[in-house]
Amino acid sequence: MSDASKIETNGVNPVPDNERYGRPFDLFPVWFSWNISIFGITLGIYVFGLGLSVWQAMLAGVIGYFLSCALVGILAVGSVRTGLPTLVQSRLAFGYHGNKLPTFFGYLANMGWKVTLLSMATTTLADLVANLVPGLLNDKGMPVAGCTLGCFAVVLLLTMSGAIYGHQLIIKIEKAIAWLTGIFTIVYLFFFIPNINFSALSSAPSGSFATFVGGIVLSMTMVGLGFLNYGGDYARYLPRKTPARGVIFWTTTGIAVPVSVLLILGVMLAVGNPALLEKANHEPLAALTGILPFWFYVPFSLIVIISLISAGMTGIYSSGLALLALTRSKCEFAVPADALLTQQVDHFNGAPRTHHHRDQREERLEGRHEAVGDKEQIVGTERDDHAVENRSGQTRHRHAEGEQSKSRTVD
Repeated sequence: MSDASKIETNGVNPVPDNERYGRPFDLFPVWFSWNISIFGITLGIYVFGLGLSVWQAMLAGVIGYFLSCALVGILAVGSVRTGLPTLVQSRLAFGYHGNKLPTFFGYLANMGWKVTLLSMATTTLADLVANLVPGLLNDKGMPVAGCTLGCFAVVLLLTMSGAIYGHQLIIKIEKAIAWLTGIFTIVYLFFFIPNINFSALSSAPSGSFATFVGGIVLSMTMVGLGFLNYGGDYARYLPRKTPARGVIFWTTTGIAVPVSVLLILGVMLAVGNPALLEKANHEPLAALTGILPFWFYVPFSLIVIISLISAGMTGIYSSGLALLALTRSKCEFAVPADALLTQQVDHFNGAPRTHHHRDQREERLEGRHEAVGDKEQIVGTERDDHAVENRSGQTRHRHAEGEQSKSRTVD
């Protein structure tokens, strides 16, 4: 069973069988909660921009998403069987030192994307606060620097708190976030869809087959392939005999379903509302939330921020595991926190526990040394006693021989 109130103590070591829990369905909300962000609408704009028709762009995006997300699910099965994070499993293929190169670049790519998401969460929160408190706007209508800095501190604190506590807390809160983001996104669609000119959807010319394949590859790159480095990090706590089909299905659908819906909306936006499209190209979140009435803008902006923070939380958690996989050959008591704030990983998350266990090991070693010393002392004492007995026996033997010689002399 999990306990979300305790800091996770498993790092790059295999998760013991007695600490495993959950069902394959538990993977769905983890992936769904931070892939339902309306930022996914802009991805549909990119695919359509290759020169495809509306229906080609939709089909290419959905195919690319499901193909790449299925690969994430397949790799996650390995973590269920071994209990290891994805970038530790890859040591089986590349070796310990050979694995450092892909792990390093995987860490950089993951952190770069998460920094982007946290920056978006910060700017969205700063815009929301400034709209609620007009005094925090500057002459250009932008939040003042102090407001942005304070919002960044809040976003970073919330993100790092979840990442430090680890897997148990992430699984628990992502379920609630999945429900919130899902419900609010459905409500958002009622405001978004009327902004699309459906009569213009057939106006875009079709692209070539090569362009269509390029759309599939671009879609795979934008979503699924980016998750391959840490797809198994959240599946490694499942019981070892969990069916592979459940792990693959719920991982694939948790990622591909929300982003496919958002991609379709983005494609329709690209051709059906050029004015909104132009705004979304420059400031996607501001443009997509600008169509909302103020009474819904405030709670929906909070949901967008929560979704972005949840994405940053899981990403930083996996980045911490990648850092441990890069620097440690074996890690028994380290917590997967992130290197962004943790050059001192042990001190940041697992040092007290690590030192505690190190002290226990030292005590056991000292006990062994004392036991060996006592044994040697006992053996040495026995040897001394035996030597004394031998010397005493030799002395008595010589004394007897001397008495016999004296007797012969007298005779």
